[in-house]
Amino acid sequence: MIDCSKLEVIAECKNGVFRNYVPRKTYKEHIKGIYMIRFSDDKFYIGVSNHLRNRLNQHYWGMITGKHDLKLLAETFEENPSFIAYLLSSIPNENMATERGFIYALQPTLNTILPFSNRVTLEEIRTVSRVTGISVSDLLSGNHKAIESLKCPHCGADITIKVELE
Repeated sequence: MIDCSKLEVIAECKNGVFRNYVPRKTYKEHIKGIYMIRFSDDKFYIGVSNHLRNRLNQHYWGMITGKHDLKLLAETFEENPSFIAYLLSSIPNENMATERGFIYALQPTLNTILPFSNRVTLEEIRTVSRVTGISVSDLLSGNHKAIESLKCPHCGADITIKVELE
């Protein structure tokens, strides 16, 4: 798992009480970035937004009302209403491809679509390595984390993934 002690906390929710630390900005000055929502049971979600403050508020209100678009996120919040949101990477312009790199390398437990494609660049993996402190070789080999199954976003059943290299 990522050592979050070096990451900027941008929001947190403790037992249902939400605090958003992303500064209020005018529309043209809003903060863009890739973020991680991590629950105390180490389940986590990675997302990207052109307006972090608003997106974190949307996540919270979707979870607190049980009407979140991402069923796994809402169910996790219902079981454990405490989380911390971290800024993984600020995005100065429209280049949001690095989100794929974070999802590909870290395989978050609450993202329902994982980009298991060869479209992730080495530069994206290097960015993830720099932010997380996990070596590039460990990220590429999967040694940093073993994920053997995912949950179906519709019914919650386990989906087992087996990869064989020839």
